[in-house]
Amino acid sequence: MKSISSNYTRFFRAAGLLSLLAFAAMPLRVMAAQPVTPTIQQPSNGSAGSTDMNKLQQQYVQVRGQLSQIEAKAVKTDPGLVKKREAFRQQLIGVMKKNGDDPQPMIASLKSLGQQLQDTKLPTSKRKEALAKAQQTQMALLAAERKAMQDPKLQASRKDLNDSTLAAMRKIDPNTDKLMGELRSIEQQVMKARSGSGQ
Repeated sequence: MKSISSNYTRFFRAAGLLSLLAFAAMPLRVMAAQPVTPTIQQPSNGSAGSTDMNKLQQQYVQVRGQLSQIEAKAVKTDPGLVKKREAFRQQLIGVMKKNGDDPQPMIASLKSLGQQLQDTKLPTSKRKEALAKAQQTQMALLAAERKAMQDPKLQASRKDLNDSTLAAMRKIDPNTDKLMGELRSIEQQVMKARSGSGQ
């Protein structure tokens, strides 16, 4: 199941779930009140390619959405998994602080910006400004997290958490592995399309 586990890590990252810090700070897609979309750039060489990419994007969002729902149910029904997630989160924060990157101010900033972005009366200019700042803050948070994830002990904890979550997801839905495979297939198609369009 090595490839499936690898797919799960990819899913975690794509869905913003691997970063329990960013997850706790409210994902940007929620703050911006916009639909989830993968990072898929539209090719500039014709409408046919653009249509194919749109289909891939829709498939990606659909499959990732299904996996997110399964993951949420798995966490909700497995108290041990909840404890393991929190333990990993605390370990991650500890390593980040040790590296000189305190995530708490960044998380607080993201939560504050999230509240602003949920305000339907917020002017468009202010919304764009808040979203840009939120994206910048989240990038800094994820960069600090990537730096922390170089720690061998933290890597081992993450693998254990990923494996436990995947096992719990399989109990919730036997199609989990199949969905992981579909997500990987879509990623490969996107990469092929990008290389074919010169991106």
